[in-house]
Amino acid sequence: MDAVVLAGGRGRRIRTVTDGPKCLLPIGGTAVLDHVIGWLRAGGGIDRVWVAAGYQGDRVRQHVAERYPECQVRVEVEPDPAGTGGALARLRARPNAPLSDPLVVANGDTMLVGDLEGLLRCHRASAAWATTAVIPRGRRDADGLAAPALPGPVRRMGRGLSGPGTVVSAGLSVIGGAALDRATCPGSLEGLLASLVAECRGRVWAYPWHAAVDVGTPARYRAAAVQHGG
Repeated sequence: MDAVVLAGGRGRRIRTVTDGPKCLLPIGGTAVLDHVIGWLRAGGGIDRVWVAAGYQGDRVRQHVAERYPECQVRVEVEPDPAGTGGALARLRARPNAPLSDPLVVANGDTMLVGDLEGLLRCHRASAAWATTAVIPRGRRDADGLAAPALPGPVRRMGRGLSGPGTVVSAGLSVIGGAALDRATCPGSLEGLLASLVAECRGRVWAYPWHAAVDVGTPARYRAAAVQHGG
């Protein structure tokens, strides 16, 4: 099975910490990207990891080449910003390296703690087009997902949702080929999932997740660094 790590963002909100790719920020002496790749490869049957890079992609490519010489981790640098959905669409269109169906998609700036195998089992059992790991709502800058029963189908998705049953994405999803076929370039993964929810309630499921540490802002990065020892 393939996994894609979305690491193409410029990271404007974290410019006071680094002018490089935010996925290479160190947490406990290890780049965030390596935390994500290591976690993915440790469980769930992931055979190959793709890193979808963009901003300063050559630095990401060099880092991966030095860290993972066995070639089971590959970097694709997008020629121009196309959004998270666009990055998936471009990878999907590669003629010589077809992606698995389903595909695991993780954010390159979020460290994860949870049961990947359980997420995959839920995705297969539900027959959903996509299943996203969710955590209790605690961030105002994240899209909300209304899913009263967990695991269960997402009823609504979008910015500004609140109230009982509202959660946010943990930055990890399992996406089937039928959903990936609808990914556009440019386009966002959030927009793709929201369109699936709008069309049919059962196409996107939410799965309860243990923890996700997002380092996308200076405050979150510093908190994560303290929590993980540097």
